[in-house]
Amino acid sequence: MDALIALAESGVREQAARECRRVAETLDGLGPAGWRTKVPTCGEWTVRELTAHLAFVAEMLGSSVRKSLAGNPGPVWADIATARSAIYGAKKALNDEQLLTDFRTHAAEISATLEKVRHDDLTTPGWHPAGMWTVARIVVQWLWEVAIHRYDLMNALGRDARMNEETLGICLDYLITASGRYLNGQADSALDATFRASTHDPARDIVFRFGGGQATATAGRAASPAEVVFHSDGQTWLLCFVNRIDRAEAVATGKLRVEGDPALADRFWKSVKTV
Repeated sequence: MDALIALAESGVREQAARECRRVAETLDGLGPAGWRTKVPTCGEWTVRELTAHLAFVAEMLGSSVRKSLAGNPGPVWADIATARSAIYGAKKALNDEQLLTDFRTHAAEISATLEKVRHDDLTTPGWHPAGMWTVARIVVQWLWEVAIHRYDLMNALGRDARMNEETLGICLDYLITASGRYLNGQADSALDATFRASTHDPARDIVFRFGGGQATATAGRAASPAEVVFHSDGQTWLLCFVNRIDRAEAVATGKLRVEGDPALADRFWKSVKTV
């Protein structure tokens, strides 16, 4: 069975709905100052902007899947830049309570839409701004979005930001597919090396191969050869990869251990972009 289809049928929809409820519960208890807290892992965003983003993505991905299920896969809007600007503008004009309601509404809508997806629908083309994917990938991408941004939210508020094991496991399994948006083989076209991420679960080791200006990620095992091996727990690796944790600080504190040439490890990180 295709790995993405297996992931999409592994409880990912239930996990995404649960993560959305947790986000909403956290937001529900915030006062005005909390809503305007800076989110350091998301550039210049505040909690309000993070919430608007999640509501926007829920609206966009839900609409995309509905088009696919109706037999009309393709862009949700003719001009995504114009649509994004207009929709974000409308959301930013909402007060805090209205913005929370907007998030809850679109989170509920996408949850209901994804529950209608059958096994045979998962291979149907589905639109994402990054290109034409499959419905299966969009299903998993939604959990990826809300799980990582829930981390951003909890971290910004100084609360327990640990992911639950089920969500973390799905995100780690999806990282092999998602890594294509992060790896940039052209950043260091002379880089010719193999790297392995070891996350204390040999079944979830990931091998990254750079060469000829190209970069790939594949499932690995503890015995997979590599010039550099990164050792960490699963959440640390995921958050380092998506640039939520300072990698040098993670090494200094022992959360991330580098086995191999540190200079080669630095070249790896320079070839991982922020999305």
